[in-house]
Amino acid sequence: KYLMKRIIDKFADEAIYICEDNKFTLGTKKGSVVYNPVDTSRFKNQKTDLIKNKLGIKNTDKIILNVGGLRSINGPFVFLESLKYIKKHITNFKALLPLTLYEPSNSIMSKVKRKLGNLLGYYSDRQKMDMLISKNELNNNVLRFNYLDNIEELFIISDVVAIPFTKPHFARAVLEAGAAGVPVVASDIGGISEVINHNVDGFLVKKGHAEGLAKSVIKCLSNQQEIIDMRNVAFKKVNKYFNVEAHVLNIIDIYKKIIYNDGI
Repeated sequence: KYLMKRIIDKFADEAIYICEDNKFTLGTKKGSVVYNPVDTSRFKNQKTDLIKNKLGIKNTDKIILNVGGLRSINGPFVFLESLKYIKKHITNFKALLPLTLYEPSNSIMSKVKRKLGNLLGYYSDRQKMDMLISKNELNNNVLRFNYLDNIEELFIISDVVAIPFTKPHFARAVLEAGAAGVPVVASDIGGISEVINHNVDGFLVKKGHAEGLAKSVIKCLSNQQEIIDMRNVAFKKVNKYFNVEAHVLNIIDIYKKIIYNDGI
């Protein structure tokens, strides 16, 4: 980051950051923030019943989506802990976890390493997830997936999106949830808090606080008028300010500023 700051300060005419926290962390005053866009057209005209049927989900099930994968800074274990609180109030839910399912290597060396690591008390993130699911009796509630190239389908069928990141960084999933008209509950940290107006178009909760996350998720699943209004506000905001066309115009404005300032 230090080298990047030096290079930007010395050589760059302009720099583009994907969030304010990104710019602040780098420590440079030069540059503009242009948030990653969402192709809102991919979240329209989808038949939710067909998608649910394909995944074996009942229409009566409440659906909670977490798209952080197995990266620890995305809070997968906080999310799994929150599910045990949710289960006390709502039993007919499915938690969708893309990018968390994969087959570990079957090579002899890999098996030996895993065995030795487990004996020494070390477990991979995949193993930790397996243990949490089993410990909290969530096997019937959790659906895990490998990589998906149609991730928007999971947003469309979800009732709420949970984003329990533990370290500041931008989350496109916040905007994708808005594009799908789905309420979002996320950690109150840099990058995320910039695009969520708490209690207006989403909920912000203390990072790492599984019970607080669960409480807001349960509230979103209630589908009260407050939640319906929140979904509508988020949908309108994303479609107006975070679509691809708006992103392109922002980038063009930056190029124009550079060109005109150079007197071309």
